Amino acid sequence: DRPHNRISFGVTLSALAAKARRVKDDDNAVRDRCTKFGSMLFTRCVSGTRVVARETDAKDIAGYSFVGWGASCDDYPEPYFTAACALGASGRELADFV
Repeated sequence: DRPHNRISFGVTLSALAAKARRVKDDDNAVRDRCTKFGSMLFTRCVSGTRVVARETDAKDIAGYSFVGWGASCDDYPEPYFTAACALGASGRELADFV
């Protein structure tokens, strides 16, 4: 059971990012690989997921600057994806999903 958040969980994409860096040591290569992973989930009709590629540039909106736009925090060190869970999902069910 996940005591602090029972409706979603996150999984780092550090292995995917490391593979992209081995091919080309570039933040854009990592972002492209993560975006492709997200599109693969979408085209396979996997709903309730969101891929967050690490953004280093700030996004300015109405005079406010947002670092890591779209992420859960400003400077998470790795790309990740989140998945929505059914209420009351057990740890075993989450392990089966991953």
